[in-house]
Amino acid sequence: SSLSQSKSLVVHIADNQVAEYDTPHLVNDTSWVVNLKKDDEFLHWLCITIDESDSATRFSSTLWTGVISGITVFELLDYSTSVATFQSTYTSMGDRLLQVSGLRYTYNTKLEGSRLIAVEVWDTSENQYLPLERLKLYSFAAANFICAHFDRYPQILGKATINGEVPAVIGDTLVQSIVADYLTQLNASYDTRIQERLINDTTIFTPMNFIQEEWDCPDGTIYNEKLQSCPNCPEIKRVSFLTELVKLKAEKCENPWGKVLLSNREVFNVSILTKSAPNWIMFNESRFNMLGNATTLMAGGSIAIDFYARPTNLMPGTTVSTVSFGVADTTDSGCLNEYAIAFDVSLKVLPKAELNQLGNIRAVGLTMMAIVLLCTISFGFWTFFNRKVQVVKASQPMFLIMICVGIFVMGTSIFPLSIDDGIASVSACNIACMTVPWLASMGFTIAFSALFSKIWRIYKLVESAKALIRLKLTEKDVMAPFAILFGLNFSCLLAWTLVDPLFWVRRPVNEGDVDGSWNTYGTCQSSGKAHIAFLVILLIIDAGALLLSCVVAYYARNISDEFSESKYLGVGVVSWLQLLVVGLPILFLIDGMPVASYFLKSAGIFALCLSMLLLVFIPKLI
Repeated sequence: SSLSQSKSLVVHIADNQVAEYDTPHLVNDTSWVVNLKKDDEFLHWLCITIDESDSATRFSSTLWTGVISGITVFELLDYSTSVATFQSTYTSMGDRLLQVSGLRYTYNTKLEGSRLIAVEVWDTSENQYLPLERLKLYSFAAANFICAHFDRYPQILGKATINGEVPAVIGDTLVQSIVADYLTQLNASYDTRIQERLINDTTIFTPMNFIQEEWDCPDGTIYNEKLQSCPNCPEIKRVSFLTELVKLKAEKCENPWGKVLLSNREVFNVSILTKSAPNWIMFNESRFNMLGNATTLMAGGSIAIDFYARPTNLMPGTTVSTVSFGVADTTDSGCLNEYAIAFDVSLKVLPKAELNQLGNIRAVGLTMMAIVLLCTISFGFWTFFNRKVQVVKASQPMFLIMICVGIFVMGTSIFPLSIDDGIASVSACNIACMTVPWLASMGFTIAFSALFSKIWRIYKLVESAKALIRLKLTEKDVMAPFAILFGLNFSCLLAWTLVDPLFWVRRPVNEGDVDGSWNTYGTCQSSGKAHIAFLVILLIIDAGALLLSCVVAYYARNISDEFSESKYLGVGVVSWLQLLVVGLPILFLIDGMPVASYFLKSAGIFALCLSMLLLVFIPKLI
């Protein structure tokens, strides 16, 4: 307020000069130095010049403002301390040392080149100086005189290369007016001393450096010119395989195929390159190039990777290996950060397929069948040619022929029982499966009906003789048991065939082993449960008839051998019952053992057939 109001006011901060005056002090005819109380603005050059003429316009300066980052602040102060001579402002480059407020910086004049040691900015909220931050944005104010007369400062403050920076703008308000307004409102004097804002520390020899170049970026980062920094490469987290484990199984001579789907759910394209894979994994190169050349996977896209396994050199068992890939960002950023992805392949190498087919044991069964057939044919011809002989005539030749026919049919059931997929197609095996119960059941029905009829005929004749009743039984009279038994068996077999027939299947020997497909056996089974009911009905019918025959044979046990063969027939019927009682449980025990099962079934049929033939015909031949 003590300054003349009629004189123009030009302000110039000269913080490196010390004025010990509480009032404006006349330096020369035109310039004054004033003790300012405080300086809250980031202003560089202030000098109070009072001139009664127009000479003051030579120093007229307007406000220059903008927003700069910590990097730009560093560049300004680093350049200033590097070129300044730290001498009079009237020497060459002596006026390049920036005077500041709102921050303080440290330098070492003994260093060559970069001398800046540290920069701190005053934080009004914390009420203290805090270290300068590289990417933080700071507002600044300066006189445009710097922009017009000090080389490199305009280039540094005007480029705005960092994100968020605002290029400096020259305003219309004179700096002289701003300082004049500021001085007039002060109630006390202002201290123009440095106040430790510029510090020369010659004990520190490590200069500060905020400049980061592209070649300074470590692995896993990418240079960002807008930030002049090396931020981390974008993480590639959403490129993955939809299947983490592919399970394959095969024999050594097979090459099972597998497939995985690789999906890219990122917003940028990625490059896929194989890193490692076991030598027994081969890729379909027509779909995916695995020869060391990268494959581009578009953003939001997916690619199917087909491969097959070659287990030739692998031992039987389970082998698990990992197939890994490198995924890299292929955007213009040039980021080479790789992200590893992988999937596992589990290969179950099966031993050589064990089909458990009949093989050589088939010859044993067919030999037993041939013996049965030969015996039945021989005894049948013998009966026919000796039908008028008393011993044959007494035994009813028709029943003897029926026995031979029934045994022949039952014996032929060994043939379809000998068929498996080792010698026939699955279709033929399906036919053979249902043929076995038909031949065995109908052959048993024919032979057993003849035997039962013979025993029943003898029993009725003897009972009528005891009662002194004259009874004449013809062959037609004893055909009723045959017709009933045959009809029941035929109806049950026909319903079984139509409703739930047997068909050929392969089953693992170890039912609980999920990888037991290499060790299987062929068997006949039905798709439903109805076959169990039909099988039970057949067993009840035939077992019931067999028990009834045993009862009748027991009552006819004392009949004279010269009139009948009831004794031998009874022995035969009991033998059949024994075979059924012992053989059926054993069949269940050896289920899953095709060779043993085949032999037991064939031997059972052979024993049934021969026991009845020999017990009926041998006594007549002796």
